[in-house]
Amino acid sequence: MSEEIELEWDENKRQQTLNERGLDFKLARYILNDPDLVCSVDNRKNYKETRYIAYGMVQGHVLKICYTMRGNAYRIISLHKIHKDKQEKYYGKNN
Repeated sequence: MSEEIELEWDENKRQQTLNERGLDFKLARYILNDPDLVCSVDNRKNYKETRYIAYGMVQGHVLKICYTMRGNAYRIISLHKIHKDKQEKYYGKNN
């Protein structure tokens, strides 16, 4: 994936994630550029758009983003740190 990816998000949601989890949506750039990125379609609900879940490594931590595409931009919906006991989706695909 190119380093010149376009990101967008709801600024209120970004601030909420920063306050509650200490994570910034700007980290999505590093997740999406992880050479070992694991990405799949999010089928948990019937969304009105195609959503994706991606797992990537950032500064020694596995992070998960949920996003959708808006034109050429990655619209970040959520960002979470994945605890060690839940990291099999990332490590399972990269062993």
